[in-house]
Amino acid sequence: MTFADLVAGDSVFVDANTLTYHFQPHPVWGPLSSDLLRRIENQELLGFTSTHVLGEVSHRLMTIQASAQLG
Repeated sequence: MTFADLVAGDSVFVDANTLTYHFQPHPVWGPLSSDLLRRIENQELLGFTSTHVLGEVSHRLMTIQASAQLG
């Protein structure tokens, strides 16, 4: 199953990878993740996540930024 297989009204749990790929943005998975989040924003899908996932995304994005700045 892919994100494109989700139909209007489906509920989906958004994990850390999806959010990281959206905010990074990842060259392959970024557009797909952004499309999923756009569908949730437009209330076509019902999206859920957790505070644990948000913390994981924050940490991952900070390490990506530090790596880019410090080499």
